[in-house]
Amino acid sequence: MTLDEFFHQFLSDDAPASLVSHHRATGDFDVKTTEWEDTDNISKTRCISYSHPISTKISMAPAAGKATKSQVMQRFGDHGICIDSEIRTNDVPLADCFYIVDRLIVASNEEGGISLTIKFGTIFVKKTMFKSVINAASVNDVTEFHRGFVAFVRHNIS
Repeated sequence: MTLDEFFHQFLSDDAPASLVSHHRATGDFDVKTTEWEDTDNISKTRCISYSHPISTKISMAPAAGKATKSQVMQRFGDHGICIDSEIRTNDVPLADCFYIVDRLIVASNEEGGISLTIKFGTIFVKKTMFKSVINAASVNDVTEFHRGFVAFVRHNIS
């Protein structure tokens, strides 16, 4: 698969196997997205909003929380694509204490094909005694989402 093929299959606004459809496949609902909008010569931005089921059972936590994923995509010719995302959740206790960042890198291989690298982290903006609980839940949730996306990509390539 080439970089262009990956972009058109998984990342473009009209992608047949889009990242947005993966959100729906994982149980997110009320998923809405803006189209990619040019911000400069190599960058585009978009926003994905959705409701995400809360798997960690915390007292007073709702069954789902609204989330917003703001994304910046940069394309580096035929070398690679980098998408930086910032995910903020609302309607969940302590959601104002943190947000999630992730980076998806799609790089062309010299032998042909592409490699996919995903990194993420939890950014705390307020002190909370629940930091370890929030971090553990976030790591589990985000890891599950990204493992599922890799499987989703593999399934939709063949």
